[in-house]
Amino acid sequence: MSASEKQLRSRFATVIAAGWLGIVGLLTFVFPASNRYTGRVVSISETAQVVVLRNGRPESLRLAEVEFPEKGQQYARAARAFANRLALGRDVFVEESRFGDGRRVGYVTLPGGRNLSAELVKAGLAWPSWRHAGPLASSLAVLQMRAMSDRRGLWGEAPTKPVSRAALGEN
Repeated sequence: MSASEKQLRSRFATVIAAGWLGIVGLLTFVFPASNRYTGRVVSISETAQVVVLRNGRPESLRLAEVEFPEKGQQYARAARAFANRLALGRDVFVEESRFGDGRRVGYVTLPGGRNLSAELVKAGLAWPSWRHAGPLASSLAVLQMRAMSDRRGLWGEAPTKPVSRAALGEN
């Protein structure tokens, strides 16, 4: 293959890639993501399941990128109580995603712009999910390290019940 053919193929690939990105960008602009909405938090479970009222209909989703202590483990109730103090009854912004198996997760932004998942990790009442890491992964890791070094929440003392291997992503 000559140099001019390589250059032509390279330009063609660049044009195709730019066209594809343009189409995707245009569709994103014309059809805004229906997975972004504002709603009122009406429930938070001990398993990081959040129910948000969206246009009067309940939407149930799991908090994105974090794991909670499991029900019955030390700090499970404290994590839920903390999340309730921050979000219950408040209007929040939700950016929802789905896993391949259909499970719904949401990035919940509190009034004032704070992320609920980040606030829980910062308080030492949840930890980053390494199985489902996303855009918050690096900041959650930093927040976890700070919580551990400051011995906040579940990092303050040795747990009376071990955290399950499944919760840590070690299946």
